[in-house]
Amino acid sequence: MNVFSKNIYVVLASVVAVHALLNILGNTLEHEAIGDVVNVYAPWADSIHPQTKWLGVAAPWVYPFVAWAPILIAHWLLPFDYLKSWVLMATVLNIVAVGQLLAWGRRPAAFKAAWFYVLFLALLGPVAITRLDGISVTLALFGVAGVVTAAGTVGRLANSFSWSIFWFTLAAWLKVWPVALVLAVLQKGSALRRQLLVVGATCAGILGVGALLGGNSNLFSFITMQSDRGLQVESPVSGIWVFLAFFRLNNALIYFDEPLMTYQVSGDGTKVVASLMTAALAVAIAVTVWLIAKALKAGADSYRLIALAALTATLDLIVFNKVGSPQYQLWLVVPVMLGLALGLKNWRKPTIAVLCLGLLTQLIYPVLYVDLVSGPAPLPVLVLGVRNLLLIALLVWSNLEIGKLGKPAKHLPKLETAKV
Repeated sequence: MNVFSKNIYVVLASVVAVHALLNILGNTLEHEAIGDVVNVYAPWADSIHPQTKWLGVAAPWVYPFVAWAPILIAHWLLPFDYLKSWVLMATVLNIVAVGQLLAWGRRPAAFKAAWFYVLFLALLGPVAITRLDGISVTLALFGVAGVVTAAGTVGRLANSFSWSIFWFTLAAWLKVWPVALVLAVLQKGSALRRQLLVVGATCAGILGVGALLGGNSNLFSFITMQSDRGLQVESPVSGIWVFLAFFRLNNALIYFDEPLMTYQVSGDGTKVVASLMTAALAVAIAVTVWLIAKALKAGADSYRLIALAALTATLDLIVFNKVGSPQYQLWLVVPVMLGLALGLKNWRKPTIAVLCLGLLTQLIYPVLYVDLVSGPAPLPVLVLGVRNLLLIALLVWSNLEIGKLGKPAKHLPKLETAKV
């Protein structure tokens, strides 16, 4: 047994330990962080009976209907304690996902990615394991394992990433954000046709299940329900009105939205900006797609392009989002882990930046959250502002880096990866 085979037991034990620590923290000092599991997911699971119109299937819902899978699995796993059941499910899934990424000890280059994940979960706090986003990240990590496996092969698999496309598409039907990962791995020519076939077949299968459950147009209600939302207090664009509320200017204030159970900002201009954010997000994604197309045409390093494209598109979905829930920062671990597992050069900046984002986000929620929404007080306003500026700075950096790949003279012809 080599040293890496032995180290996998240490890594997986650390995964279990960090889940146990976050569970304890969520039940004590950061009780607010487990609110979605006990106050939202558990009542949803309890409400299901044969005559129920399933949310997201035959009734409007803010999530794609596949989100019912983890909600109900946790309900059936340990019926007597929903929170423990959810944490147990999240722990087991993460053990399997990390183990798969490491090829169960046979992939030395991926250990940095695994340790990064463990550290980030600790820095982000209990929300990292008590939200649907955490389950979607776990599914996406299976796709990352597929990309890393393809990096060590030659031929059709390395060009199409079919297995990764499947996992990313499935994860996108749990939470929409993994669409960014699908965009990142899209290639050109015959590989693109194979990839689109996998996306289409996966979506068709999922929609087929929805139809069998009695689905109608509400299978797509998560799209319209998100677009109708106001500006959530933690989103980057809301930072303008958070500062205005602090200085009591332009009628800015922070208020609690009862139907959505979240804090939002209001004031002069918020309705106009909220109505424009969906278009702004679409433009940002279009720019990223254009940069990817340029880099592909220039013959850029395939795996560096994938990691940068995943990071850029994911940041687009966060920076230009009206919703700024703390668990959204968890999405960023996937592109960072992808770059680490592939052994990309010059990947320290996004790695450190995302770790800082995790810590700052836990300070905002739940540590300083009451002072933010009830004041707002100076310290949480400052921390939130720094966090949001770091997000924007990282997006600028990733756009510039992916732009460099579109210039033929600026990259190497060989794959810039470590042995995997």
